[in-house]
Amino acid sequence: MSAAPALPASVPPAVPPVAPPTPKASPPAPAPPSPLPRVEEVRHTGSARESSVRAARWVTQGSVKVLGDVDVEEGRLDGQTSVGGRCVAQRLDAHGSLEVLGDLVVADSLRTRGSLHVGGSLQAGELDHDGLLVVEGAARMTFGWKSRGEARVGGDVNAADLEFDGRLTVGGILTARRVEGRLTGESAVREIHAEEVVIRRPGGLFPTPRGSLALDRIEAKTAELEGVECEYVVAEELRLGPHSHVTAVEGRVVQRHQSSRVGPESRSAPPHGLTR
Repeated sequence: MSAAPALPASVPPAVPPVAPPTPKASPPAPAPPSPLPRVEEVRHTGSARESSVRAARWVTQGSVKVLGDVDVEEGRLDGQTSVGGRCVAQRLDAHGSLEVLGDLVVADSLRTRGSLHVGGSLQAGELDHDGLLVVEGAARMTFGWKSRGEARVGGDVNAADLEFDGRLTVGGILTARRVEGRLTGESAVREIHAEEVVIRRPGGLFPTPRGSLALDRIEAKTAELEGVECEYVVAEELRLGPHSHVTAVEGRVVQRHQSSRVGPESRSAPPHGLTR
C-alpha cells in the first residue's frame, strides 16, 4: 500500500513592515539671558573684591580684584587692579598695575602708566603706554601705538603706526604702515612688514646705553637701520647706519655706514690667550 502524499506546509501571511516611530521634535533652546544693564558708576577705594563689573563708569583707587569679566564704557584705574576674565571698555586709563587674565578689548583709547599684563590678546583703537607691557597673545591697534619702556608681545602685531622708545619683543610678524623705533636695550622681532621702517639708536652729548634689534626679515619700501642684525631685507631703498649687519638684501643700498656690513659673516672665538 503506497504512502499518502505529503501535504504542503502552510505559509504564514505576509506581515507589512512597520515604519519606525517619528522622533519627537526637541523643544527650541531657550534664548540666552539678556545682559544686565550697566549701572551708572562703580567706585572702589582701598582694598576691594568683586565677582564682575558692568558699569558706564568704573573708578578705582587702591587694590581691586575682579574674579570674572569687566564691561564698562569708561575706566579710570589707579593702583593695583586684577581682572580674572575678559575686560571690555570704550576708553581705559590705568595708572599703576593692571592684569587681565583674558582678552583686553578697548574700542577707543587705551592709556597705561606702569605695568600692563594681558593673558590673552589685546585689541585697542589706539594705545599709549609708558612702562612695562606684556601681551601673551596677539595685539591689534586700529590706529597708532606709542610705547615707552619695554613691550613684549607673544603673537603678531598689527597697527597703523608704531612708535617705540626702549625695548620691543614680538614673537610673530609686526605689520604697520610705519615703524619708528629708538633702541635703548636688546630687542627682537621675527619679521617687520611696513611701508617705512626707521630704527635708530640714541646718541648725542649724553648717550644712553646702546640698543640692538635682531630680526629674521624686513619688507618695506624704505628702511633706515641702526644697530640692527637682520637676515634678509627686501626694500626699494635701504640706508644702513652705524653697527648694522644684513646677510642678504633685495633692493638698492643707497647709503651704508663704514661700521655696517652686507653679506654673510662667519664669527669664531678669538685665539686662546688673546683678549681685547
